[in-house]
Amino acid sequence: LGIVGLGNVGRIVAERAVALKMRVIAADPLVTAERASSLGVSLVTLEQLFRASDAISVHTPLTPETKHLVRDETLPQLKRGVLLVNAAEGGIFDETALARGLRDGVLGGVALDVFESEPPAADHPLFSMPNVIVTPHLGASTEEAQERVVGEIAEQLVAFFTDGTVTNGVNVPSVPRELMEKIAPLVDLAKRLGLFVA
Repeated sequence: LGIVGLGNVGRIVAERAVALKMRVIAADPLVTAERASSLGVSLVTLEQLFRASDAISVHTPLTPETKHLVRDETLPQLKRGVLLVNAAEGGIFDETALARGLRDGVLGGVALDVFESEPPAADHPLFSMPNVIVTPHLGASTEEAQERVVGEIAEQLVAFFTDGTVTNGVNVPSVPRELMEKIAPLVDLAKRLGLFVA
């Protein structure tokens, strides 16, 4: 497995892959070889990663350097039949090049949950290809997840209004009610000091 970008998500993917006894290599100019080694990952150049990987998963922000990492010019560098996964940001792969690579057999398969243009057009060329998997970027976009989120929010509102428990609040500590009662004066003091400083 080749991983492009060893940030938070890239590291999690690497840990899972290593646990599954996969040989994992990664390209990330911001990570030291020692840090990669501590994850069980070999640090390589992007070109080495392209040539050696049976599957490549990208976990990097879209920047001028990462835009169209995989494009017509880089397709010949890839191992024939490679599987590509982009769940990071649209534009890291050139989607028209992916379609050509799939048609020509250079790519074995592609999985995307992000696109250069969101939402993608209904007639996007990748949608009709059998060796392509596409999903919404947010797991919460499915009908089932939306229903679950609505239920969780309702439960959290009931908990707050019945006993003052705050769960998953933004900028609110998620602590048991008993502890919150003890630290409430300190939270109030911190709020007042913040307003004073502002």
